[in-house]
Amino acid sequence: MQQWVYYVSPEVNAISQYPTILAVCISLTFVMTVVVCLRIWVRAVWKKSFGVDDAVIVSSAVCIYITMQLYV
Repeated sequence: MQQWVYYVSPEVNAISQYPTILAVCISLTFVMTVVVCLRIWVRAVWKKSFGVDDAVIVSSAVCIYITMQLYV
């Protein structure tokens, strides 16, 4: 198993739950991407009213992607 945290004892590394945590984070990011894309599609195509709240949601999604790239 790969060591997740540097300078940690082998016992702590053996009981680490990092694969589960990583899988949950990636899964929820995928769900977030689908939800944001569907919302933007509905607001831009059906209602033709892309508002400030939609811009905030898109910028939040971009920030989450940047954060995941930095820390994962």
